[in-house]
Amino acid sequence: MSSFEPFEQQADQWWDDSGPFKLLHRLNPLRLKYISENIRENIGQSLVGLKVIDVGCGGGILTIPMARLKMDVYGIDPGKKNIEVAKEKSELSELNVTYYVNEIEKISSEHKEKYDVVTSMEVIEHVDDYKTFLMHLCKVLKPGGLLFISTINRTIKSFAEAIVAAEYILKIVPRGTHEWNKFLKPSEIVEIASELNVSLVNLSGYKLNPITNQWSLSDDSSVNYIMCFKKK
Repeated sequence: MSSFEPFEQQADQWWDDSGPFKLLHRLNPLRLKYISENIRENIGQSLVGLKVIDVGCGGGILTIPMARLKMDVYGIDPGKKNIEVAKEKSELSELNVTYYVNEIEKISSEHKEKYDVVTSMEVIEHVDDYKTFLMHLCKVLKPGGLLFISTINRTIKSFAEAIVAAEYILKIVPRGTHEWNKFLKPSEIVEIASELNVSLVNLSGYKLNPITNQWSLSDDSSVNYIMCFKKK
């Protein structure tokens, strides 16, 4: 996995909803709704007790609300400071979440645990080898389980919006957060996933209303998008 130093350096601001992670805070309710609805539709059971691992969990922005839904939640991140923040926030929220300072490559190789749900939100565009990363995500997923990936498409529009506008003009995310050549087209993820016996269930774009600053799902996946896969 590639370096995540910028996120580690800003670890103390993970829960500042007006700080460098403010867009993730605004996006999070929609991500959680998407995940919950797809679990109910495709696994066909209650969320309660489902074993889920969030890969690249950062400060626990997604693990904590999933734990509130009574899922059995695990979070891993290579950043020690990120995990410390996530643990502290979970304890303050009186939620039982298990965290590891680790990378998915080691988890899939050293542990035999399999998960009903694997999530990795806005992470794959930061790794050096997305194919190997996907392989390990699928490896820890139970047969019939669901994999959720959220990332940014590699298009001219995404370069204009996710880098030029977001980082340099509006400055709503720190400069240098993204590298356009690491963005992935949905078809590239689907191709590798299919080789790993994991099939696409749903693909939805994210759309940000510039007036209300609220996110909604969209048929337009040319910039931000989220995918749900099911292991055969």
